[in-house]
Amino acid sequence: MSARTLARHFEQETGTSLRQWRQQLRLLLALEWLTTPRSVTGIAIDLGYASTSAFTFMFHQATGCTPSQWRNRRVGGE
Repeated sequence: MSARTLARHFEQETGTSLRQWRQQLRLLLALEWLTTPRSVTGIAIDLGYASTSAFTFMFHQATGCTPSQWRNRRVGGE
């Protein structure tokens, strides 16, 4: 099965694109990993982003804050 066929079948079955699903998975992993002492750069690399800034851009688009801001709010809120 080609990647294109897989993506088409995935969207038909789930109602979401493979790309959207993968981004949601990356965001959920990022939120989990930001509760640990891991660096933001390390998290970005482990999630497959080409740069920390690309990861930060995605995170900000999804949450309205940067990974560091989210971590600081979480630590300050507990």
